[in-house]
Amino acid sequence: MFNRTILLILFLTFFTGCQIKVEPVLSSSLGMSAFENMKKVQLHDASIALYLDPKIKKLEVEREIRAGDFSFPVGGALSVKLIKALTYTFKTVYLIDKPAYTGSDKVDAIMSVTLQDVDVNLEVNTGFASVSTKSYTRFAIRAEIKDTVNNDTVWVGTTQAQTSGKHEEMAEMTYQEAGRGFAAGMDKAIDKVVGELIHQMGKSQNLVKYLKKWEQEQ
Repeated sequence: MFNRTILLILFLTFFTGCQIKVEPVLSSSLGMSAFENMKKVQLHDASIALYLDPKIKKLEVEREIRAGDFSFPVGGALSVKLIKALTYTFKTVYLIDKPAYTGSDKVDAIMSVTLQDVDVNLEVNTGFASVSTKSYTRFAIRAEIKDTVNNDTVWVGTTQAQTSGKHEEMAEMTYQEAGRGFAAGMDKAIDKVVGELIHQMGKSQNLVKYLKKWEQEQ
């Protein structure tokens, strides 16, 4: 018990010292929660041009907790996971920098994705012989798909996902460990919002109709 008390004192001293920059790595792979929220994986012989709003691609979530400055590259992880998820629906996915396609290859539709809201709350709590982190993450995005031939709006969807989590260590926890605990919650929220978006697309009768049309035109 004496050793645990000393470790806790050292931890508290550590957390009240100089500011420390921590940049946890977010996963670029789709987790199981993404597929669970998709509910169905069906690849179509159709092509889409994807425009991601710069606010999504460049999104950085920064929080200062005691003596730690935490920075999470949320936009990069969200963008990569969304691209990967779309390859489970569309045979070909083109990436474009503007919400208009000017390439020479035939593209059936253009999909534009924008960020509506992000809310992140991170906490560190200390007990007598343990230290725990708590996190709450919520993302909300909007997506629109338009047919490239007639510029018809095929589908519009908005989705949001939220997660909360807790990570606990006995007596001593480094900033890196705390960061990994926070990152795990963010990864799960990203997986959920991406999976739910794909699920909504699959439920749209109008989008399903257009997917059949595009496949017949190949």
